Amino acid sequence: MIDVERCPVEEASINSYLITDWQNLVVVDLLRNSREAEKLADGVESTGKDLKTIFISHGHPDHYIGLGVFHDRFPNVPVKVASPEIRDDIIGFSTWMESVGWLEVETKMKVKSQKNPQGFDYSNIIQVLNEPFLRLVSVGIFSGSANKIYFIACRDRSQSARRIAHWD
Repeated sequence: MIDVERCPVEEASINSYLITDWQNLVVVDLLRNSREAEKLADGVESTGKDLKTIFISHGHPDHYIGLGVFHDRFPNVPVKVASPEIRDDIIGFSTWMESVGWLEVETKMKVKSQKNPQGFDYSNIIQVLNEPFLRLVSVGIFSGSANKIYFIACRDRSQSARRIAHWD
């Protein structure tokens, strides 16, 4: 059985989602600040399940600012987006936010550069899905295409990003 748990937060109306089966977990979106991301990471660890993937639905900072916390706590977990445009939006928005001082309180999310070699390496950490789905479980645990999570995102920057998930 696959469960989807909405993880509401204190600041604004942003949510993260935990998609789980009996052993594995995918986190969708990582909130607007590190404080709330730390609580979410504690919750993920408390499940005892294997975090397979972090999926960022689109390039607005209220969906990815907690990525620094999660990358520190779960450094080997892949971070995925649905398209190169979403990854580019995240990098562009972060670069702009740093230029106007908005990342002074979220220093883990400052962009890696020659000036800041210890910054967050968005280009190498965030990967684009090479298939239109994520596997919640490893191949071989269930037969066929069981437990694939499909994500469809708008690839046109002029449209609002949307996320649709369904399971085989």
